[in-house]
Amino acid sequence: MTESSNTVPDVQPSQVLSVLPSLPTNKLLDNLTKNQRLLQSLPQNYEKRHFFTGLFKTLLDDFFYSHERADIQLYAAICLADVIRIYAPNLPDASPEKMLTMFLFLARQLLGLKKIDDTLFTRRYYLLENLSMVQSFIPAVNLEDNRGCRISSVVFNNLFNAVQKKHSDQLKNLMIEIISVILAEYETIPFALLELLFARIIDPEKKLREECYELVESIIRRGELILKPVITD
Repeated sequence: MTESSNTVPDVQPSQVLSVLPSLPTNKLLDNLTKNQRLLQSLPQNYEKRHFFTGLFKTLLDDFFYSHERADIQLYAAICLADVIRIYAPNLPDASPEKMLTMFLFLARQLLGLKKIDDTLFTRRYYLLENLSMVQSFIPAVNLEDNRGCRISSVVFNNLFNAVQKKHSDQLKNLMIEIISVILAEYETIPFALLELLFARIIDPEKKLREECYELVESIIRRGELILKPVITD
């Protein structure tokens, strides 16, 4: 996903381009794309990650979350996910509400994986891979006041609705990984998440969405140790 450690670029602050909402749309997309390419070349815990703090804070603006263009939204999401990756296991500072809206935005982008023929599909795959690689949703689970459950519910629903028969095993395994990590992070798995999970393996959902049934079946098998006590209770 990133360049090997001996080819990590020596980033200068001037290379991090402005993504202010006031920019013309084409310029904004161009700068988002260039920033994303730069971020993609950097490793986890990159020593100059602080250069991207301003970019991160700008991308927390609701402007990006509701933009009319799917490519603007997606590249904003990928940049956010890449910043999370190079900061992992920590996160740049932001308020709980900003964190909530950011993680909900990232979770919503996952639904686009259902459109296999979309020109943006490979970038959506990269986003999924990125979020899985450093277990990016763990900080979301730990947000207080039920925020974690809200985010987890959107992740579950969107991945369950996105999975397709034509998806590769590798892509499905990334989905399984993300959901399994979220489940394992809870001391007590919220009932709302269990409902979302088990509703997919009984009729009518089981017959309507066989590919989703198979995905959830794999998740349950993988999480048997943490789910068994819940089932027996």
